[in-house]
Amino acid sequence: MTRAPVEPPDDRFFTALANAPEELRVAESRALSQHLGARPGNRPSKLQQKLFQLVLFAGLNRLPDAEAANAKEWSGRIRQAARRFEVAPGRPLAGLIFPWRRMWQMDRVDDRMRAVAKAWPEGHRPQGFVCGAVWGVDDHGVTGGRRGTRLDVAARITRPVIGANPVSPPYLFMGVVGLEDGADAWACLSGHAQPIVAMNCPVPVESGAERQAFRALRKTLRIMRREFGAVAFTLRKPLFETNTQYGPCIPDFIIRAHPQAWEGRDSVDFMIEVMGFEDEDYRKRKEETHRAMRELGTLCIMEARRFDTPGGLASAGTDVTDRIRAVLRRRLAECRP
Repeated sequence: MTRAPVEPPDDRFFTALANAPEELRVAESRALSQHLGARPGNRPSKLQQKLFQLVLFAGLNRLPDAEAANAKEWSGRIRQAARRFEVAPGRPLAGLIFPWRRMWQMDRVDDRMRAVAKAWPEGHRPQGFVCGAVWGVDDHGVTGGRRGTRLDVAARITRPVIGANPVSPPYLFMGVVGLEDGADAWACLSGHAQPIVAMNCPVPVESGAERQAFRALRKTLRIMRREFGAVAFTLRKPLFETNTQYGPCIPDFIIRAHPQAWEGRDSVDFMIEVMGFEDEDYRKRKEETHRAMRELGTLCIMEARRFDTPGGLASAGTDVTDRIRAVLRRRLAECRP
């Protein structure tokens, strides 16, 4: 039986604390153990899904939108995206999400949460969120800012790992702020740390190999823009799955070529898949998902084992560039009278 795809949450409210704090810890720990397994179809933690929602609405999972942003600019875009959501009736997320600088000022967060919680809608649990780029992450805290300022987190932080090793920094961190039972101060109860391409480019990645591939694909975009002036190109990191007749899938990246001057022609999509392992079980699973990806566009595979060899990453990027160039030239020829 085909499983349902992991899609954006359809909750009416932007919340992560629907249960008691202890129940939240159990749920997030379970999500972490699933994530450690790195198996297809694992459900991401609720905080990861919420973080991805914000990144998606802010347009920070794609180029050129995230191309020139520095940390201050993209943090502002996350706050703008937060205006689309409410934490509870009449409680906009925009007033309850604390950006990077405020992450390290929990006394100010505490003051704000105390004030808004006094008149919180009945039947909804008061909560807020901290969100920003960090460099250091351990099981129960994140560090960043001047002098390595630390933010403690009550429950275990979820984050992607490869084998037994967490993906290297930097990260985009989201934590949920609430009251522990019996506590008199607001604290960060749980958090998710998502690796990103760079501090000034918050496109999410799931591995160091994806981060390397993304850098090569940026060069592919530059080349394609020079060669095909009448075509607009975007490079996107999908954050949620797409359903196909062969089941759900989520490519590592998608390059879309939109032919502005080709009247009546649809966009052309290229599914970029970074193959990170060599074992037979992994390859077999990927064969199934590759069949689904081919339903969405032209499949381009990048072998991560090439990346750390001399010239290997550039060569892998060139292969993708050549494949895209060949497809577009063929489509252009078909459009000519």
